[in-house]
Amino acid sequence: MPPFLHVDGVTKVYGQDAAATHVLRGIHLEVPRAQLLSIMGPSGCGKTTLMNLLAGLDAPTTGSVAIEGRRVDRMDEAERSALRLSTVGLVFQNFNLLPRLTVERNVTWRLELVGMSARAARRVAGELLDRVGVPAAAWGRPPVKLSGGEQQRVAIARALATGPSLLLADEPTGNLDSKTGESILALFRDLNRERQMTIVMVTHEARAGRATDRVVELRDGLVRRDFVPCREDPSEMGSSRVHAAAG
Repeated sequence: MPPFLHVDGVTKVYGQDAAATHVLRGIHLEVPRAQLLSIMGPSGCGKTTLMNLLAGLDAPTTGSVAIEGRRVDRMDEAERSALRLSTVGLVFQNFNLLPRLTVERNVTWRLELVGMSARAARRVAGELLDRVGVPAAAWGRPPVKLSGGEQQRVAIARALATGPSLLLADEPTGNLDSKTGESILALFRDLNRERQMTIVMVTHEARAGRATDRVVELRDGLVRRDFVPCREDPSEMGSSRVHAAAG
């Protein structure tokens, strides 16, 4: 059986000839189902580029990317969009919520896009927003009225809306204070355990890396280290429910 996520010999080059920038220089990576993985490294090492390739937001120059045996690099744009809707959930550092929509509508539109009725979509959105710790009083507000931690929780609820098997998060704690960031990490751990969801998180924060099952460290477009972090005691980190109010 192939690994859940398989990256084989991936390179990414922008530009040509003397102007060429080699961002990824031959990445090999296998991720089993239900692993919580962090990708770390200094700025410019290729972390976000690799994340974009996993999400089908960009295509490798050479090499292959496969999710559950399906070659993402061979898909056309329509197929990649369908993959992101059904299989891959995305969480961005800057939240990327739609400012003109309410919190609830930021979640329900994805559900309606796959054919769910408006009534059913509201029910599912409410369940998800409650699960990630967004208070019901905030559901009718625009995102700008929420704290950064609450906006990130809304973004996570939106990413979970269509039941993806893979969650990709790019610097999900980068714009948050340390306490709120811990609550988001605890939420990721809970989702990983409860849903057996594979989660790949790009981060530059050592504490975030220690909260995951495995760390892949990139440097100069190559995997320099692949290791199990010295994990902190989960009981010291708390749970997403305990810290939800911090957002």
